[in-house]
Formats: sequence, structure tokens, C-alpha cells
Amino acid sequence: MIVVVSGLASDKERAEEARKLLDWGNTAFERLRFFDRGDAVGDARVYGGATGSVGLATREPLDILLMRGNRDRIRARIVYTGPLLAPVQQGTEVGVVRVWVGDAQILEKPLYTTAAVAKGSMDQRALDAVQQLLIGWLPQWKL
Repeated sequence: MIVVVSGLASDKERAEEARKLLDWGNTAFERLRFFDRGDAVGDARVYGGATGSVGLATREPLDILLMRGNRDRIRARIVYTGPLLAPVQQGTEVGVVRVWVGDAQILEKPLYTTAAVAKGSMDQRALDAVQQLLIGWLPQWKL
């Protein structure tokens, strides 16, 4: 934190006001760590892969500085264009995680794959194709 105080009569008054502001800053805000570096934040679907999904992680800790009393206003969303097409390399940037407090987006960090996913067998790829075909039709049906 940086404090700039002016308009006061003496050095003592400026020091006292600066101390009050720093005390307030240290008590009014809290640092929250959601994930450490490399921890899986979520998963991305993989089409035609040996496995159906791959973990997504940031390359640095996911921390925010938050005014106390606002924890219930935090929202986060993983955004990527998917499903990812196999093969997938480990460490490939595939999306972002966005964090909001209320209506304000306060953080966006890139997400990277945590593992490699090889191309699946013919049976796995056929099953993925059928699932993708059915999922593509579902939004059009009115149940």
C-alpha cells in the first residue's frame, strides 16, 4: 500500500493519519488464494481423445485482494472453445478463468492443460462423434 497525506499542519499529524489509513487498509481487505500454481481449476472436454477430459490450471497462484464481507459476491467462470480436439499437448493455453465480485470483473488468468491427451481408439472416437451429434440436436428439441 502507498499512502499520500497532505494538507495537515505537522509531520506528527501526517504520520498519525498515514498510520490510520494503513491500519484500515490492513483490516478492511483480505487476500484470498483460490488455487496454487499448477492446481487444477477445472476440466475441459476432449473430443476424440484417449480420455474424455483434461485438467486446466494456471501457471501462477490464483489470488485476489477482496474487501472483507464480499466473499458471497465472488463468481468465477472458465471460458474456452471446446471440446478440444485430440491430441492435446500438456501445457497448451486453451482458455481463461474470469473472476467477478458483484458485476465487476476483477481478474482474468490464462488456463493451460495439465496433461497430454493422446488420440483415442477408433471406438472412443466413434462414441465421441455420436455424443457430439446427439448433444448438437438436444438444444433444438422442445421437451
